[in-house]
Amino acid sequence: MMGLGSTIGAGLFLGTGVGISAAGPAVLLAYVIAGFLAILVMQMLGEMGTVIPASGSFSEYAEHGIGRWAGFTQGWIYWLATVAVLGAEITGAAGFIGSWFNVSPWIPAAMCVVLFGVVNLLRVRSFGEFEYWFALIKVVVIVAFLIIGALLILGLLPGHSFIGTSVFLEDGFMPNGLGGVAAGLLAVAFAFGGIE
Repeated sequence: MMGLGSTIGAGLFLGTGVGISAAGPAVLLAYVIAGFLAILVMQMLGEMGTVIPASGSFSEYAEHGIGRWAGFTQGWIYWLATVAVLGAEITGAAGFIGSWFNVSPWIPAAMCVVLFGVVNLLRVRSFGEFEYWFALIKVVVIVAFLIIGALLILGLLPGHSFIGTSVFLEDGFMPNGLGGVAAGLLAVAFAFGGIE
C-alpha cells in the first residue's frame, strides 16, 4: 500500500486538470504515451536490478555504466527532484483544503508541514501505519472520482441529465492539435513521477 500511495501524489490530482486543459480529450493519448514510457523504464530498471543487485538504484547504475561523476550527479538530481515535489504536494494540499474551508492557503500549508514533519519523526511502525491509511484514502478518492464521473456521464446521478460524449467532443478530440498533446504530456509525465 505504501508503494501504491507513493505513486499517487499531487501530479495525479493537479496535473490531470492541467493536461486536460492543454490537450482536451486527447489527454488520453498523453496518458498512453507516458504509461508506455513508464513501462519501458520499469522493465529497464528491473533488468539492471538483476544484473547489478546493489542499493542505490539510478545513481548506482549510472556510476557503473558511465562513471562516478554520472552516479554522483544522478543521485543529487534525484534528491533535488524529490525535495522539489514536496513543495508541489504541499501547494496542492493547501489549495484543496483552503478552498474547502475558505481560508488562506498558507494556513493549511503550514498545518500540513507540521503534521507531516511530526509523522516523519515518529517511530517507523507509526510512520508505516500512517502511510498505509493515507495511501488508502488516496485510492478510495480515485475510485470515488471514477464512479462519480461514470455516473455523471451516463446520467445516473440524481439531479443530472445524460451527458454522454457531448462535453468531451464539443471542440473535437484534439482541439489544440499535436502541440496540445505535447503540452499535456508534460503535465501527465509529472503525474507518473514516483512510480519507481
